[in-house]
Amino acid sequence: MLLNACQSESKEPLLQKKWHMVYDLHAQLQTLDSTKKALLDSLPEKAQKEALKLIETQIKQNTFQFKKDHTFELSTKGAEVRQKGTWKLKDERKLILMQENPKSYNELIIQKLNQDTLILSSMQENGAWIHTTFIDS
Repeated sequence: MLLNACQSESKEPLLQKKWHMVYDLHAQLQTLDSTKKALLDSLPEKAQKEALKLIETQIKQNTFQFKKDHTFELSTKGAEVRQKGTWKLKDERKLILMQENPKSYNELIIQKLNQDTLILSSMQENGAWIHTTFIDS
């Protein structure tokens, strides 16, 4: 057990920075609920492409900052913070996010963490696994 605690602590300094989200169209489409997916599918091809381009632009502006005091902020460039709360490493691969509003928590799996790249995985309500990549900003 002590080994896991030491390994978790050793990952904390790597995590503690501002990360920039990398756009992944396939991953983003998996996060859409059935109503939004049906709406997107009902659009003409040109409108679909425009909607996906808008989503891409918004996602590329997302940043996730993990602070040394174990708080986090998810925000969009030039906009207010969208989510904030506290974080902790449960063990070597599990990251727990406690959100303030709405009061909830997410358990994410750390697939990769080094100086330049963070890849987090989470299971969506529909059972699909989403892998989100972040790069050092």
